This record gives sequence, structure tokens and C-alpha cells, in this order.
Amino acid sequence: MARKTLLSLVACGAIGLLALAHAAEYNETREMSLPAAELSTLDIACGAGALEVTGDPEAEAVRVMARIGVRGVSKERAKELLAEGLTLTLVPKGSGAKLVAEFKEERGWFRRATRDLTTWVDLTVVAPPDLALEIQDGSGDIHVKTMCGGLTVRDGSGDLVVEEVRGAVDLIDGSGDIRVVGVEGDLSVQDGSGDVDAEKIAGAVVVQDGSGELRIAGVTADVRVTDGSGEISLQDIGGNVHITDGSGGLDVAEVTGDVEVTDGSGDMRLRAIGANVQVRDGSGDIKIDTVAGDATILSAGSGGCTISGVQGRVEQRG
Repeated sequence: MARKTLLSLVACGAIGLLALAHAAEYNETREMSLPAAELSTLDIACGAGALEVTGDPEAEAVRVMARIGVRGVSKERAKELLAEGLTLTLVPKGSGAKLVAEFKEERGWFRRATRDLTTWVDLTVVAPPDLALEIQDGSGDIHVKTMCGGLTVRDGSGDLVVEEVRGAVDLIDGSGDIRVVGVEGDLSVQDGSGDVDAEKIAGAVVVQDGSGELRIAGVTADVRVTDGSGEISLQDIGGNVHITDGSGGLDVAEVTGDVEVTDGSGDMRLRAIGANVQVRDGSGDIKIDTVAGDATILSAGSGGCTISGVQGRVEQRG
């Protein structure tokens, strides 16, 4: 009996030590900088972890703070894995700077060594605002603000926030919510899943969205939307609007130019339109109110259709 009790205690102790090893977390902070006087671009390639990039008019260098984390092994083993498998560099590349923060997970030995672990690098970057910024990110939230050299982002997963950016903004995102506020330039978004919210855009907007809610407001030029599913809301658009929608409700208001909609299913409301309206609809109710030009319903599908306040010609073909 005593032997069994002793064995049970040893087993419990071993399990406890294993659990502690898996729960252990090692953190390390590193800082890097690169003089920016001759730089015109900043290219960032990062894997798992959060990324924040801020443009600072007073900055004379690109400054990086990296917070590295490894969860699941001892401190000593974590240090070994960082030495063997982490690439963390900030170097000149042509006329720009290249920042890389990635674990070498594509290599077989490192993948086997870390398959039961969690690794990440959280990056905080401060740079002169006039650098053209390009980001390639694996996973984790991204926040970019007060840059004025244009922005390109290729993101796997995680939320993406862009604030007060000048120049064209091009975003390709796999999953996660996107919020864009205050862009002086054209905005292009390709999104797999997750909500998209864009406002105060001084330029044209093009969105290709798989699923999730879409809200666009305060745009000075044309808006073109191709959407799979999810609610769509457009308001205060200073150009033409073209929408191709699979399913989900649609609300468009206060548009200066023409509105053209091809819709699969879902209710539709168009109001305060400054030029012409053209609609092709599969199913769902249609409500059109206050149109300065013509209103043409090429196909109404199934559902009710209410039209009022049209100053031009009203034509309903099907």
C-alpha cells in the first residue's frame, strides 16, 4: 500500500512539473534603430505577434522595440530556441529599411522543436512619417497611424487599424476586422472574412469582401463594392456607387453621383441619391426614396418595391 502511495505521489509530481513546463513563459525585450536620413521606404516582414507603426515628424531614425515571448519551455530552453530559430533584424535595403521579425517555423527541425510551444514577437515601430510603408504579416493585430508615404499591407489574420494616413492604401487581409479612418488617397481592400469599417476617405474606395459587415462613410470620390455576404451601409459618398452583393441587407444614403446595384438577396434601401439609380435584384424588399435623376429597376425579383421622390423618369422592367 505504501509502495502504491509513493508511486502515485511520484506520478502526480511528474505531471505537475510537466504542466508547469508547458505553462512557463519566457519574455525578452530587444531594441534596434537605423538612421533614416537616406531612407524612402520601410518594409516589414513579421510572423505571429502584434505590430504598431507610428509616424513621428521628430524621428530621425527608425526605432524598433521587440517584445519576444516563448511559452511552454524553461527559460534556458527558450533562450536556446531564440538563438537558433528567431530572425530579428533591421537593416538598410536599397533606398529603404527592411525589418524582419520571424521564427523559422518553415524549417523542419524548428517546427518539430516548437510544435507544442507558443512563440510571438510584438513590435512597436516609430519612424519618420514620409516613408512608404509595406507590411507582410502572418498573424496578430496591426495598428498603423500618422504615416504619409502610402501603405501596403498583406495580412494573414488579426484585426487591422489604419488611422490618419496620406497616400494610397492597399490592404489584403485573410481574416479579422478592418477599421480605416482618415486616408488622403485611394483605398483598396480585399478581405476574406471580418467586418470592414472605413470613414473619412479623401479618394476613391474599392472593396472586395467575402463575409462580414461593411460600413463606408465620408468618401469624396467613387465607391465600388463586391461583397459575398453581410450587411452593407454606405453614407455620404461624393462620387458614384457601384455594388455587387451576394446576400445581406443594403442601406445607401447621401450619394452625389449615380448608384448601380446588383443584389442577390436581402432588403435594400436607397435614399438621397444625387443622380440616377439602377437596380437588379434577386429577392428582398426594395425601397427607393429621393432621387435627383432617373430610377430604373431592371429586375425586382421577389419582394416588395416602393419608389418615391424621384425627380426624373421611373422605369420598372421586371
